[in-house]
Amino acid sequence: GEGGGGGECSGDAAMWSARYGMAYAYMPLRNRILLAGGFDRDHIRKQDVWGSDDGGTCWFQLTADSDGAATSGYYGASLVVATLGGVEILVLAAGYDGGFLSSVYRSVDGGAIWEVIASSGPMWPGRRDSALVYDLANTRLAIMGGYTSDYVNDFWTADVTPLFAVRFP
Repeated sequence: GEGGGGGECSGDAAMWSARYGMAYAYMPLRNRILLAGGFDRDHIRKQDVWGSDDGGTCWFQLTADSDGAATSGYYGASLVVATLGGVEILVLAAGYDGGFLSSVYRSVDGGAIWEVIASSGPMWPGRRDSALVYDLANTRLAIMGGYTSDYVNDFWTADVTPLFAVRFP
């Protein structure tokens, strides 16, 4: 089918700006497509998060500031949906904001509110354009490859069960 540009939606439907290098994911329990960050035509790094609950016809902005820190935006990040016991958590990791990021953020409300989970320390080196996957059978998050100051072929994993332990009010 055709993609939505907001024109098929009722009212004053918005649409995310043209961009590349954005993170994206699908939440099967919410039937939500998500798009986050990216680099626009004016060479501005975006940090907004958009969602569609109708297969991409209508889009709505979930947040203009995905990490709550009013940073300069990012591109090349990875977004994955981790599920456990019928709960979906969004995990946004890595990217580039003028420097290579190793940060990890989570959202438990479908993409509107984000909190930082980790931002340095004994994690993977900062990177962009990596692959991020969720291993449900072992409740592990894995990040691999991408670009740091060079192309990398490393593989890092982390237990995701702590992400489900603390909930937002």
